[in-house]
Amino acid sequence: MIKSFKTEKKIEKLVSITYFFFSHEIFLYLFFYLATKCRLKKKEMIKALEQKEIELSNINFELRSITNELNEEYLKLRQLLLLHVPCKCDMIQEYLRKLTDC
Repeated sequence: MIKSFKTEKKIEKLVSITYFFFSHEIFLYLFFYLATKCRLKKKEMIKALEQKEIELSNINFELRSITNELNEEYLKLRQLLLLHVPCKCDMIQEYLRKLTDC
């Protein structure tokens, strides 16, 4: 009876050690899996942000070019208007007065 008690204790100890290593191994595998999943998600997020940056840069470039075109058109129209200084049209004279008042 004494021998079997010692044997049972050894078996229990062996089972607990095996369970510990087994659970630790599962924990490491789970940790590796979750870390890999997190890295992949981070890469996807970075890729999405880079794509969004490219799209916004293209939109910004287009808007800047439109702004430059509109400024050039404004300057041309203003020059055309200034050619009409001798004209007797009331609207043109009023606009020119407003320009000189500013």
